Amino acid sequence: MQFSRFTNGGYVLHKMRGYWSGSASAWFDRNGAMIEAEQITPAGVSRPIRRGGPMWAELQRIGNRYKHIPTLSYA
Repeated sequence: MQFSRFTNGGYVLHKMRGYWSGSASAWFDRNGAMIEAEQITPAGVSRPIRRGGPMWAELQRIGNRYKHIPTLSYA
């Protein structure tokens, strides 16, 4: 899985794996609320994940683990 933090405090998780086929990406605001998600099928097709559905809930649960990871500073 890949984790990236944005300058506004939000973050994204890519290549999330679970009970679904392929992988998923999910975008979160700075408070850890998921704002968008997509599934990438094994064929490489991207499709949105239904808000409030079981996959949405699972991605939100996984994403909550990352909301307190700080932004790295390379000063």
